[in-house]
Amino acid sequence: MGGSSRSRVVFENGVSVFEGVLIEQGGGFASVRCARLVSIQDVEALRLKVKSDGRVGYKLTLMGDHAPRISYQILLDTANEAVDADGFADLVLPLDEFKPSFQGRPLRDAPPLRDAKICSLGLMLSQFAAGGGEVADKRGCPPGNFRIELKQLAAGKSELAINGRRWV
Repeated sequence: MGGSSRSRVVFENGVSVFEGVLIEQGGGFASVRCARLVSIQDVEALRLKVKSDGRVGYKLTLMGDHAPRISYQILLDTANEAVDADGFADLVLPLDEFKPSFQGRPLRDAPPLRDAKICSLGLMLSQFAAGGGEVADKRGCPPGNFRIELKQLAAGKSELAINGRRWV
């Protein structure tokens, strides 16, 4: 897209930090990605401990070996979450809520993410809604410096599984 945003991931004080400068012209997003094969067979949700700078456009992105080039995205919404003594929110991210997209456009008929082998994991800051397409509220994702800290990513259970019901 010819965007000018800059971003990087650094490891400091026991946490991974996604930071950079978001430039609106030429794209309005910044992203990083790590290629690593991880099985999510029998996993219903991911748990992520995260400390945000208050922006609303952070997303976790996954790509599976079952659907090359399709990005599955979920918004990292920390606005209404309780935080621990260090300021980290514990997010539960059900796999069924990840939205598929291809090159920033929503995909309606993508295969489900469940039971795939993840071949790429990424972080994104974007003015666009999870799954691509429409621009979200730009006031929550203004241009400029950004920073989000990630302490832990692990397999978790969705609220339905925690309550004794499993929906497939």
